[in-house]
Order: sequence, then C-alpha cells, then structure tokens
Amino acid sequence: MSQNMLNTAISLIEAQKLAEAEHLLLDAISVDPQNARAHFTLASVYITQNDHNRAETHLQAAAKVAKKQAIVFSTLAHVLNVQGRNEEALPHARKAVSLDSKAEFNHRVLGEVYADLRRPVMARQSFQNAITANPESPHPHLSLFELETTLGDKDAYEKHLAAAQKIEPNDPNVLLAIANTGSSLNPRVLDDITKIVEDPQSTVSQNLRSKLCFAAGKTLEADGDISRAFHYFGKDRSGLYQSFNLQKRRLQVNALKSFFTRDFFEQRQDYALSSEQPIFVFGMPRSGTTLVEQLIARHPSASGAGEVNFMANAIFSLSQGQGISPGLFERVGGLGKREFQKIGQKYITEIQKFDKKAKRTVDKMPHNFERLWLLSILFPKAAFIHLERSPADTCSSIYTTPLDSFHSYNIDQETLGQYYCMYRELMDHWQEVLPISIRHQSYEAMVNDFPDECHAIVEHCGLAWDAACLEHHLGDQQIFTFSKEQARQKIFRSSVNRWQKYETEIQPLLKALGPYAPS
Repeated sequence: MSQNMLNTAISLIEAQKLAEAEHLLLDAISVDPQNARAHFTLASVYITQNDHNRAETHLQAAAKVAKKQAIVFSTLAHVLNVQGRNEEALPHARKAVSLDSKAEFNHRVLGEVYADLRRPVMARQSFQNAITANPESPHPHLSLFELETTLGDKDAYEKHLAAAQKIEPNDPNVLLAIANTGSSLNPRVLDDITKIVEDPQSTVSQNLRSKLCFAAGKTLEADGDISRAFHYFGKDRSGLYQSFNLQKRRLQVNALKSFFTRDFFEQRQDYALSSEQPIFVFGMPRSGTTLVEQLIARHPSASGAGEVNFMANAIFSLSQGQGISPGLFERVGGLGKREFQKIGQKYITEIQKFDKKAKRTVDKMPHNFERLWLLSILFPKAAFIHLERSPADTCSSIYTTPLDSFHSYNIDQETLGQYYCMYRELMDHWQEVLPISIRHQSYEAMVNDFPDECHAIVEHCGLAWDAACLEHHLGDQQIFTFSKEQARQKIFRSSVNRWQKYETEIQPLLKALGPYAPS
C-alpha cells in the first residue's frame, strides 16, 4: 500500500467517509495481505463503527507483522478489553508498555484492563504513569475519574474530573463526564454539548456524538424539559447502535424454544456439576440486577463478580462466532457430558478469581436469560434470580441510557418494545421446560418492602441471614454498570412508575409493548 493511498484512507476516515475508506483498505489488503498499516488503519474504521470483532481480526493480522509497534498491541488490548476479554487483553497491554513506556495511551490502556480485572491499585498506578508520560492530557485524569467512580470515592473522582477540566475545559469527553455526574464544574455544559452535537461540521466521532446526545437528554430531563430531552435521546443513536434485525431475532427465539425442550434437559440430567457456588441474577438491563448483587455480596459468605462474560464467550466459541444460529444447535446437539462439564469447570475457575474464600458468587450478567439452557444443565444446584420490573419502566430506562453496542435492540423505541416482548416469551418458555427453580423477583416489591424481600433473596441463595445484607449501599466492591451511583444509595422509590413522566414521548414504545404496556 503506497503512502498516498494510506493518506487518502486516513483523510476519508477523518471526513467520516468510513465506507469509502473501508473499501480502499480492503482492496489494499487483498493485494498485500501482510500490510500491517492497512490492517491497523482498517481496524480503526471498525472501532469507530463499534464492530470490535472485525477490528480484532485486522489487529491480530497487524500484530503478526508489526511485532515492535506498541500502538498495535495497545489498540488490540483495548479492543479485547471492551469485549470483556480482559485476561486476553492483559499480555498485549503489558507488551505495549514494554515496547514504548513513554506513550500515554499505552499506560492508559493497561490501566483500563487492570480496572476491569478489579485490580484498582495496579490500575491507579498505570493511570498515574500515563499522567507522567503526558501531563497536558486530560484523558488519564478522566480514566482515574472513571476508576474512582466505580469504587464510589466521590472526593477522588471529583478531584480528577476538576483536573481534566482545568487542562482541557472544552474537550468533549470532559464535557460528557461533567454532564453525566451532574457536576457544577461547568454550568454551561449543556450549551457546550448541544453546540457540538448540532454542528454538522463537528469532528467528534459518531460514538462520542451519540453519548453526548444522551448526556444532553439526561441534563434536560433533570431540568424538567422532557420534550427537549427526548429530542436528544432520539438523536444520532446510530453512533452507538447498528440496525437490529427483528426478523432474525424472531427466528432465534423460535429456534431456542424448538430445540431446548423438556426432553432435551431430561436426556442430560447426569451432565450436572455438583457446585452450588454460582448465583445467577439476570433479566433485562435496568431491572435491578445491580441492587440484588450488592445486597447478596454484603453477606460474609458471598461475593459479587459483576457481569461475567464467560458464558457469552463460551457460546460464541461453540457457534464459531455465529451466535444463536443453526451451527450452534448442531454443535450443542453433539456435545457429550465431558464437553459440557469442561465448560462448567472453567466457569467455576473463572468466578473463583474474584474471591477464593466465597461460598457463593453472584454473576449478574443480565442477558444470561437467553443462556439459561446451559446454566441449568451445568448448575442445577445454583441459585437463579430473575429480576422483573414494570415493562414500561424497564424499557424507558433502557431507551434513555447509552448502553454499549451489544444492546443494538435499543436503536429505537419500536425495536426495543418488540425485543422486550420476545424476551418475555422466552422467559415463559424457560419456566415451562427448565429443570431448575427460578425466583422471579419483583423490583417494585423490593423497593416497597426491602427487608422482607432481602430476607427471601438471601434464603433463596441458601445462605443464613445476615443483617449486613440490608446495608447494600455500603459495599466497597467496584461497580461498573450505569446504576453504580444509585447502588451506593439507600433504597428510593422515585424510579417506580417513572415512565409516566415520559408518557407523551414514548407512545411508539408503549404501542410496541403490546400486552405488556401499562393499562
């Protein structure tokens, strides 16, 4: 690939002409498959589009050739890390720092990997090293701000946010952090954000533009301007989400229901492991899974592992990267007892890393609701807790939250509502066929009578009662979800029937919810 072609591709990327850049780079790679620069540049296109699987493919190709280029390895580490593959990311991040210890980005990526591996001391040191490498950059301070936010240290995260704001007050990432925390550092933050997102000449990435729109929406909602808030909630969502294929999802749900029958589970009764360690807390996002994890994790015999990606990755591997597909069902149908149990044993090893002394460990991956077929075969002695919150509250909360690109059903209100209906249909099927006992936990019941519901949840988990569980907000473990601030507060009821203040703005969603819409 000539330097002129590479420069042209980079110019196209900067002009947000990603499709043209992609075609140019693919042509270059077809001519020269060993061209590391072309692979790396193409990976940057896919990263911008949140297509991390394809980005990883080209970064791996670049890494085989450009073995001394630190930026290749730090970018690869970043892509693996955002997919939840933190252990895989770590050696690449370390290699990047060893190749170039003067680059801020390398230290910052290493810190992000350590943070997601729940090694906050190592993460903090890496971010401090990034500051040393480039004292004039706001980004290491923003990384420290994010770290301290997960730890609930308000004084520390406010200090780093102020430091970032002092260095670069108009940086879009700084504005985003200020808006999302409701900080008073910049009283004009809403004006500054709306100038960026309304400017057609703005050079911010589509992903960042989408997040800024959500931040503007949240700020306006807090000010009581619901109509204008929903203007921004609905604006530029494609920067976070690619289109979602509802027809494909319908086929997937039908296939799950057809394949995983009572007979399927009865034929595999002896595949079970004896472990009672896992506690699976699942349901739609924004339904209260973090609250349940926190209250259980306060128990002296339990710990919280957050959203564990292991099962998602295991099924992805079984399907050879195709997800819920004919290939997955063919492979699962041919798996024997030993192969099933090998997956389960690796999972137990994975969750024991979080706390080797814990008797029970909470995995609160919400979308484990579609993986219950595997979890119930392997761990029938585990505790299963399905969070149920008012459909309108759940979906309106999802719609107004910038979830990551995995949740592309959040692209618009109609798609979100129809996806929710299929989720409930799948849960009804599991209730009929799975050989396990599931506690269907009402979020509203928890909020209205927390002591009684807390007792019942702890009992369902096979744990003796401990009053510490009532003080869920005092936990000191890292929290990574969007509800991390609420999880460190006492129970409040303001989130019940919250949909009502949005009612005029969410008519497409309520219509799509059909039988699950409030009467």
